[in-house]
Amino acid sequence: RMTRIALVLLLASSALAFYIPSQEEKEVAWSKLDVVKDFNDGVPAGYELVFVSPIWRHGDRGPTEPFAGDVLTEDDWTFGGGGYGELSPIGMGQHFNLGKKLYERYAENNQFLNARYKAKEIYARSTDKNRTLISAMSNFAGMYSRATAENGTDYPGDVDGWPQTYVPIPIHTSNIRTDFSGAQDDVYCPRQDDLWDLAHQHPEYTHFDSMPRTQQTLQYLRDSTGSNADQINFDNVYLIRGGMLCESIHFPDNFTEWYPWYTADVKQRVEEIDDQNIDFQDGIFASGNIATGYGYDVDLTLEIPMIRGGATINEVLDNALGVLDCWATNNRGEHTRCTDADHFLNNLKYYVISGHDTTISAYLTVLEAKPYVLTSGGYPSYSAAIVTEFFIDRDSGDRKFRLLFHDDDSTDFRVITPFVSGCEMSMNFCSLEHFQALAAKYAPRGGMDQLCNQRLGDPTTTTTKAPPPPPVSSSPSTTTTKKPDDNGQTTTTVPIIPTTTSSSPLLSFLSATSIVFFLNLLF
Repeated sequence: RMTRIALVLLLASSALAFYIPSQEEKEVAWSKLDVVKDFNDGVPAGYELVFVSPIWRHGDRGPTEPFAGDVLTEDDWTFGGGGYGELSPIGMGQHFNLGKKLYERYAENNQFLNARYKAKEIYARSTDKNRTLISAMSNFAGMYSRATAENGTDYPGDVDGWPQTYVPIPIHTSNIRTDFSGAQDDVYCPRQDDLWDLAHQHPEYTHFDSMPRTQQTLQYLRDSTGSNADQINFDNVYLIRGGMLCESIHFPDNFTEWYPWYTADVKQRVEEIDDQNIDFQDGIFASGNIATGYGYDVDLTLEIPMIRGGATINEVLDNALGVLDCWATNNRGEHTRCTDADHFLNNLKYYVISGHDTTISAYLTVLEAKPYVLTSGGYPSYSAAIVTEFFIDRDSGDRKFRLLFHDDDSTDFRVITPFVSGCEMSMNFCSLEHFQALAAKYAPRGGMDQLCNQRLGDPTTTTTKAPPPPPVSSSPSTTTTKKPDDNGQTTTTVPIIPTTTSSSPLLSFLSATSIVFFLNLLF
């Protein structure tokens, strides 16, 4: 046994600095995790829940913009007030149901939260998008608009037409251009643009983009829609993916007639390409070091997650530390930073960020857990949620955290703490020091405003690099077909897409400490 362990360690030390788990290894890892339907499942005696910080993605929505070959216009999207990107009734229902699950878990199972809405316990903030704001409203309707609400105290029952038992909950928001914790793709951050430009030069990016499988698929999409490489490429194939998802959900009777070329195999290929691009956007490379051209190297696996997820993990941690300190002062008489003036932290129990797929993905990346949790890469589903619970051991005063993941509207919460870098695979609870270490590792240097304005070249310059050139098409096997916009007059070549459904390897990263987990699987 010791010889086998030594051999594995030798092989690991001679391989890449970051372990690349296979799909089979990811599935084995998931199978070992615990599903926690009841709050008390797996909670040791003496552990007291002190603070809960959910981060969720909005529910089902319409497309955010049209895609090449789209047969619909913005006028066709009438729900949620009408227009692109609005939350649908399906999405409202998804978050209403998630709210019911959260209420059952935190108000009914262990009475951590009050049975009726209590303003000092809860703070909810959302990115400044209609779909995230209404998702939060729908979620809290699922939590507190119920029979336990009191007429005349929680809602005006004597007002004609007021929805029965509806309890309005305040949702706070801020300027989306500076919401670094929730709106990763909408903030003003020149350095993030510089890093993404640099990522385009990374060998892993250029290799995946130039692979025949990638270019065959992209060329097929261009020819099927009558578009060009500017309209459909590795960086914007998400428009096809997202638009097709929305239209297949909301126009199922017409979808196959509109897009007969978007077969199951093509859909799989599009998802495969987009998932890999998303991982690159999150800074997930097997080896992140790359020369900048300015005489120094940048580690993209550190610098990109720092900008995209560093503010999020540190916002969660700062709130948690404040609440934990106040609990220790009030319940154990310990001298902490908490004072009588900290009314917000003295009472706070539940702090929500209502965000996007990018919000959850960036948070999982700085926890160094994304390759395990989102096993195909890419982004989480509608109404996905990651919940960080913070505990104090009443006997020792030790501080612990537990991480839960809600995949979508059809699933329960699953404990994913073992996937967090530095935490043990056999334990559902992890020392707060590991969370603090990750928050410190990815803490934005000098704050987000200063970091975002520090360019990769001269930090004082305000010029923007020229955008990267469009991908260069390869020369795959071709057949001849008619373009949809040629009226049968001309022809163009379209790649033959092989019928195989095997996925190309998806690159992902882990900290070296996670190799210990795979030793547990092997032995």
